[in-house]
Amino acid sequence: MKSHRAPIHEIMHACKIQPAKFESISPCSQKLGGGSQFEVCIPVSKEAAIEVATAACSEVTVFSDGSGKDGQIGAAMVLFRDGVEHSSLRKHLRSQEHHTVFEAELLGMLLAAELIKAAGHICTAMIGVDSQAAVLATTHGRGAPVSQRASISK
Repeated sequence: MKSHRAPIHEIMHACKIQPAKFESISPCSQKLGGGSQFEVCIPVSKEAAIEVATAACSEVTVFSDGSGKDGQIGAAMVLFRDGVEHSSLRKHLRSQEHHTVFEAELLGMLLAAELIKAAGHICTAMIGVDSQAAVLATTHGRGAPVSQRASISK
């Protein structure tokens, strides 16, 4: 070590861990700038969004929304299979002093993906979200630190 040791070096030394025996793993599942692994569609109007959702030829459709009411922030999502409600999730995040509606929108998209995963054996799925900012946040492909992780509950 030629310079100041970082705390991770102290921990590795105390636990007798050899850095040479570790594999580096990228936190992104795709190369940066490599494009999205899913199609993003932002219709120009509410009516166009309804047409897209109606015409979607996916096995499963999940609609997600984050919102605030009476100073509280939360998210809800509903999974439809063949046009019939199959399951739903809700998550209360706490007050608007601690969270934003944008965070709730992002959490809603995450929980929508969890609903799809839990449904199992699905080849095609569509997630409907009413926040362009949240949708566009998924397209840049960079990881970012999270100050506080929300727990998933049913």
